[in-house]
Amino acid sequence: MAGPIVQLIDVTKRIGGRIIVQDLSFAINPGEVFGLLGPNGAGKTTTIRLMVGLIRLSAGEILIGGRSIRTQFTAAIARVGAIVEAPQFYEFLTGRQNLAYFLNLARRREAARIGEVVRFLGMAGYIDDRVGTYSLGMKQRLGIAQALLDRPAVLILDEPTNGLDPAGIKELREHLRYLAAAENVAVIVSSHILSEMELLCDRVAIIKKGRLLDVRSLTEAAGRQVRFEIDRPGEAARVLAQAFPELSPAAVDGGLLLGADRESTARINACLVGAGFRVFGIRPQGRTLEDVFMEVTVDERVDAADPQRKQ
Repeated sequence: MAGPIVQLIDVTKRIGGRIIVQDLSFAINPGEVFGLLGPNGAGKTTTIRLMVGLIRLSAGEILIGGRSIRTQFTAAIARVGAIVEAPQFYEFLTGRQNLAYFLNLARRREAARIGEVVRFLGMAGYIDDRVGTYSLGMKQRLGIAQALLDRPAVLILDEPTNGLDPAGIKELREHLRYLAAAENVAVIVSSHILSEMELLCDRVAIIKKGRLLDVRSLTEAAGRQVRFEIDRPGEAARVLAQAFPELSPAAVDGGLLLGADRESTARINACLVGAGFRVFGIRPQGRTLEDVFMEVTVDERVDAADPQRKQ
């Protein structure tokens, strides 16, 4: 479909007299990795639970594929895969048996699909072991496999890196970015870990105390400035100017400074290595996601410290 695949419109959730999330509005496109970023208790998990219909809206609307979670739930949720909080499995069954059970619940007979997701997520070495023997990270990966079984157009993951070691986090990041780019899946992840969101997401919604503070592109957040630490920076600048006429590389002490997004950075690096230059390091320059997060939340912190400022 053209346009956003997920839309939140003035979404509000109240429990008793307490407002958990208030007037959240943003849209998510097919093929992007979109992050819900905020401290613990910001309302990220509540937002996800609203999106998958685990709790009811108090006000507002959520559309998935143009269909309302409120009035067309079955149609809206049909192409959604999700992990909300910790995935749960039958521990006396193997990982493969658990996946077969969930596939049967969905009334699907694609046994080959289990093999596809197992290979995709690198689980062949333990998929036939009992889940009771799995580590937390292995269970997390099995949960993602379950969420992928029905070929979702939207994949929603609440704190997906919990329990994963650094190598597992890197592999998961690569898997999710591949799903978004190659299969046009809208991937929605929540986290309070700034560094991981910066590496994974195309855009982030910054949420605090249930309110949307900002939606930012990660290329905007990073300032798009990249420093390449390289030998012969002057010569390298001339090579890049010919290969990428739209760039304006500047030779600085021990390297190059230029504006580039994530994909351009990869192409520039390949060009430099292919031309025989030695690339010693690549570092983003300018503002980080942490800088942006602190910037948009500063008024909240000042207000909390100085009640007179609100008056």
